[in-house]
Amino acid sequence: MEVDDKLTASTIVGVNDLMASRRLNHNASERNRRTKINLLFSSLRSVLPPHDQRKRLSNPATVSVALNYISNLQKQVEELVEKKKQLMISMITRRSQEESSSSLLAVSTNSLSETEIVQIISTFHGIPLSCILLGLQEDGLHPLNISSSLSFGGRIFYYLHLQGCAWVGLRVFFWTNSKIRIDIT
Repeated sequence: MEVDDKLTASTIVGVNDLMASRRLNHNASERNRRTKINLLFSSLRSVLPPHDQRKRLSNPATVSVALNYISNLQKQVEELVEKKKQLMISMITRRSQEESSSSLLAVSTNSLSETEIVQIISTFHGIPLSCILLGLQEDGLHPLNISSSLSFGGRIFYYLHLQGCAWVGLRVFFWTNSKIRIDIT
């Protein structure tokens, strides 16, 4: 009977030690997790605009400030994109009014694949590259490579390597009052 009592006592001690060990491991893991979260919140606070530096923001307050800040940044981006668009249109309109609309324009278009074309635009009066790019962007074409050169006779050549959605036929530029447009021929 004495052996059974010792066995039971040692089993209880072993179980208690095992439970204590598990609890210590769990506590250490939880402490590490909280440390990582606190470091991430500190990093987030460091990229937010300055505020009352006398007291540190709580974690929920940090998230709230971050959400407001991101929302404000998104609005600023939208406003800047719109401002850029208006400036491009204004610049194109001003330039097109300055230049003669009767400038001789020659366009050569070659298809490289279903999604890529090469276009060469030649003109005596330089159509602004910004005007060409605006038309391309609106038509869903993305330049892969662009270059230009000026000949001795004053003719400007734009070399455009473009990528876009698959299309049928070749695309060609034509001049409107304020911008270059691209249509399927």
